[in-house]
Amino acid sequence: MFVRLALGLAPLVALPAPAADPPAPVRYELRLDSDLLMTVGGRKVPVTADTTIRYAWAADGPKRVLTVDGLDVTARQGGTVLLSAAMSAEAFDDRSGNQGTVKAADAPPPLKAMLADSFGPPVCTLTVDRDGTETAREVTDRPGAKGLIDNGMVANATLFHPPLPAGGVKPWTAARSVGMGEGGEAAGELTYTPQPGGKDGEVVVKVAGTLAKDRHEAGPKVIRNARYKVTGTQTYSPAKGGWVSGRLDLDVSFDLEVGGKPVGSAKGTMTVTLKTR
Repeated sequence: MFVRLALGLAPLVALPAPAADPPAPVRYELRLDSDLLMTVGGRKVPVTADTTIRYAWAADGPKRVLTVDGLDVTARQGGTVLLSAAMSAEAFDDRSGNQGTVKAADAPPPLKAMLADSFGPPVCTLTVDRDGTETAREVTDRPGAKGLIDNGMVANATLFHPPLPAGGVKPWTAARSVGMGEGGEAAGELTYTPQPGGKDGEVVVKVAGTLAKDRHEAGPKVIRNARYKVTGTQTYSPAKGGWVSGRLDLDVSFDLEVGGKPVGSAKGTMTVTLKTR
């Protein structure tokens, strides 16, 4: 009825212009490759992990909405594969050979809830100011997504997405964090220094700083003095309205305690890369 009335009054009454569609989500692939040498009880044990996260950020006014499409992870200790799996909203693929591929529709209830809650629905919504600085954060309370979040998904998916001050020509700092596993995150401020030579208006920055966690309880273990020294570069594209690529190299070290007594330590590296997809 309202539409008919409006059409009847035209051109005396102008119809409002249709609302513009929000920008399409920018989809990313983040890869984390870690290579640590653990020293426990006098024994040195190499521990490696390769993780690939496929995620997207969608902009809606001041809101930034994070969704996760898929996750692949392989972990090895002393050359033995501890875990190798791929997961998405459609299936859980146990590449270690224990379960094979389990479709979401056929999965037992806990696994089905994990897949449904973690992959597809919003995991986190940020509110940002005009420069992209975070002013509020809302993380999903879906029970099945708890494991994903506790293991640093939001931290890792925001690592390469700091605010970009207007102009982007002077160094600036931003609080960032990275998932440590075991439910912990190392946090701190990173410094972003613009570099010459960006193509098509792109902003290329050097990144440096240290992310830290002095104490984190992980079951019977306590991780102490965790330090992640960060160096690298990343690139912002005005055409896409976001960060589109980067590489960060992290020097990693931490100590381990059990029952209040030192039992070991770890040193090594982590390489984190970002690209759009």
